[in-house]
Amino acid sequence: MSPRMGAETPRITRVRTATILHHLAVPILYGDWVMKHREFALVRIDADDGTSGFAYDLTRDGPIDRIVVRTVSPLYVGADATAPSDAFYRALWSNHAVHAAGIGMRALSLVDIAAWDLAARVKNESIEVFLTGGRKLRSLPATAIVAYPPSMSAEETGT
Repeated sequence: MSPRMGAETPRITRVRTATILHHLAVPILYGDWVMKHREFALVRIDADDGTSGFAYDLTRDGPIDRIVVRTVSPLYVGADATAPSDAFYRALWSNHAVHAAGIGMRALSLVDIAAWDLAARVKNESIEVFLTGGRKLRSLPATAIVAYPPSMSAEETGT
């Protein structure tokens, strides 16, 4: 019987990560720093009911995959797939020196986003409905900030 039909709460069975390296056709110049690639980390969390949650982010050239495998994943496996915050805090406080800032927090946050995606999918809800309990959100003004290197002209950023 599927957990969506009243059976036991699904548990997280596996946290996987992959790294994708994209070589840029045109390097980006930030002063003396020449960026020739962009690297992304992808996380997939699987539950025992067959549901999966996903997330991805830039690695900032940090060892996201190794941190996830060594210090984050073991604390998520076996956790309740519908209660992501429990696993997040367990992982955060298990290795606070690594997970509380910088690349460790980036790794933990990436797994956390995938865990919330999983929780919403287990409930067969959109992430918005899952996070708000179905309450209608009011519209808020938003600002998107995108940084382009000073070496690119305004015309180049639009292409």
